[in-house]
Amino acid sequence: MITPGEGERTVSEKVTIEAMGKLEVDDLGLDEIDRKVMLTIIEKFDGGPVGLDTIAASISEEADTIEGVYEPYLLQLGFLERTPRGRVATRLAYEHLGKRTGNAQCHRAASGDRPCPAVRSGFDNTERFL
Repeated sequence: MITPGEGERTVSEKVTIEAMGKLEVDDLGLDEIDRKVMLTIIEKFDGGPVGLDTIAASISEEADTIEGVYEPYLLQLGFLERTPRGRVATRLAYEHLGKRTGNAQCHRAASGDRPCPAVRSGFDNTERFL
């Protein structure tokens, strides 16, 4: 347990940073589940779109918990977009997690009914991440 030193009534910045590190909370306040949500969309579903129930099943978390607890902050940070076809990770999410972004047109296409240009032109889906 991390506690202030003997006789201290406030928690110092050093103690706070140490505690957040032990809790695996990053500089933006994202915890393990926040990162799992984003990494699942990026790594397992090529950045999305992917449905909320599919994300929930992939990380063994309740869909209501993701939607009510984790998703609002990820949306506020601009790391996640809700589209008619599902959730999509944004360029900011890729950057924050140190991942290479895919073809921006593919991510934009995911928010509508237009196919990804790489898919439409006959390229393998992996081409968009090169």
